[in-house]
Order: sequence, then C-alpha cells, then structure tokens
Amino acid sequence: MIGTELLKLVEEKERYRRLAEEDRLTGLYNRGATEEKINERLDQYKEGVLFVIDVNHFKKVNDRYGHLIGDGLLQEIARRLLSMFLKSDVIGRIGGDEFVVFLSVKQSESFATERAKQIKRLMRNMEVKTCLLDITVSVGYSVYRKGDHYQSLFDRADQKLIAEKRDRKKSGFRKFTATEGIEMDVLRIQSELKEYKNPTGAYFQGYDSFKNIYRFVDRRLQRLTGSAYIVLMTLTDTEKNLLPLDENTKWMKCLKEIIGGQLRAGDVFAQYSSCQYLIMLADVSADESESIADRVTAAFYEQAKSVHQKLLLHHCFPLDGGIAGGTNLD
Repeated sequence: MIGTELLKLVEEKERYRRLAEEDRLTGLYNRGATEEKINERLDQYKEGVLFVIDVNHFKKVNDRYGHLIGDGLLQEIARRLLSMFLKSDVIGRIGGDEFVVFLSVKQSESFATERAKQIKRLMRNMEVKTCLLDITVSVGYSVYRKGDHYQSLFDRADQKLIAEKRDRKKSGFRKFTATEGIEMDVLRIQSELKEYKNPTGAYFQGYDSFKNIYRFVDRRLQRLTGSAYIVLMTLTDTEKNLLPLDENTKWMKCLKEIIGGQLRAGDVFAQYSSCQYLIMLADVSADESESIADRVTAAFYEQAKSVHQKLLLHHCFPLDGGIAGGTNLD
C-alpha cells in the first residue's frame, strides 16, 4: 500500500515537472527549461551547436488568417523540428515565433551552416488546416567556444539571425502591403479550391455535398437554359431483396468504380443508401440519360458476369426533364 502511494507521488511529481518545463502550445521545452537544459549539457560535454530559428513575417500570418492558423503554424514547425533532430537534442520555443535547437556534439562551422540550410528547406510549404502557407524562416547559429554558456551561445547565434534578416531587406525583399495581401489571398484561395490532379471520371461526393451541388445546379437552371437528370441505381438480387452484407459490399464497390469510369468528369454521384447510388447528369437529354444508365448497367454485368444472373441492377429517373423546380432531395 505504501509502495503504491509512493509510486503515485513520484508520478505526480514527474507530471508537474513536465508541465513546468513544457511550452503548452507546441509541447517543446519552454524558455526557462530550454536555457536550463542547454546549460546542463554545456557543463557536462563542453561542446555543442546552437540554432536560433525565427519565422519571417509571422504577424502577417496572424493578421491574414487569424490566430488559430498562426498557432497551427507554430505547432507544425515544432513537429518538423522534432522529426529532424534526435530525442537527445534540446528543442525549445523561447518566444512567440522563435525556436532554439541545441546539439550537444562537437561540430564545425561548415556543419552548422549546412544544417541551417536544411532547417530552412524543411520549413517551406506548410499546410495548416487546409491553408497553404508560403513562409520562410531565418536561422542563426553558433558553435561552442571554451567558456560558453547558453546566453553567450545564444547572443552569437542571434547576431547571425539579425544579420540574415538585414540582408533579406537589402536584397529587395518587399514589405508586405494591404494590396499585396488581398492579391495573395486570392492566389491562396485559388490554390485551395483547384484540383491539382487532372480529373478523370465522375465526381464522387458524400450525399450532403451532392445535395448542395444539386441545389446549386437547380438554381442555375432556373435562370439559364439547359437540363440535368437524376438517375437512381439500385443493386439487389433477382427477387429485389438486399444482398448479403459481404456480397453487397463487394458489388457496391465494383459498381462505384464502374460509375466513376463510365461517366464524364462533369457528372456527380453519391451513395444514397447501402445498395443505391444517385447520379446527376448535366446537359443531356432524357434519351441520353437512359443510354448512359444502360451503359453503366452493361459494364456492371460484364464485370459480374460469373454471378450476374443472381444480381439485378435497375435504375429510374425521379424527375421528368430538367431539374429546375423539381424534386426536393431532403
């Protein structure tokens, strides 16, 4: 009993120690713990390399995207640093957008220079909550000299960091303006919305998304000429009963692939129930819709020819003509 209570006290003490050392946002060491850990390593090993990392124009991220995205960016930077360095290295967040990494190994200036370049490359092209952030970081570094402690190492690395930021400005790096921000917002939005893979086959969506697309097309057709047809495809056995679960799963997956391959990139479909797919065909006639549905059915039976006599794939058109003013999908 006493041993159990003692173990609990030790675990509780360890938990409070971690909380006292941890930066709550990133899980890295906080400022105080970072300095303490690095001084301990310097006292023990008398060697090491310190890197100071600063996010360029971090305020711009907060102003444009909000603090939630800014916090997400800091968390992603922390994750990437943890993936790049060893568990034995000291990694801390010492300020709003400033990080420190210390390697307690003997290394040269050329090693530090190359590793700083690697850090910069690692921090490019970050995606945070679907936002693509084109950020850069500045990195300063210092290599251990006899008698160094955390502050002296940090001061030399910070001087390199400041010099790098000064050089960026001299090299013509433009100051962010409101107009640029709007233009960059548009580019970011376009980047988020665009499909980067060339679309092939029909556009598969969840039913809620399908319903929203349907309503958009319905509104559009109330103003413009054109048509769209809804096709409901149902998979059953020849008695029009549901298939056993394992067979249903197999053949519904097969049917999904066939629908996606037989339809055009501009057509949309969704799973409506455990044995049904709902398809919306745009800019086609009733006869063309019927022909497309027949083509899907024929392709399905060809794929399932060994058992197709046990399966029934049938379809219907719940709307007669264009969908404007038609069926409510609720």
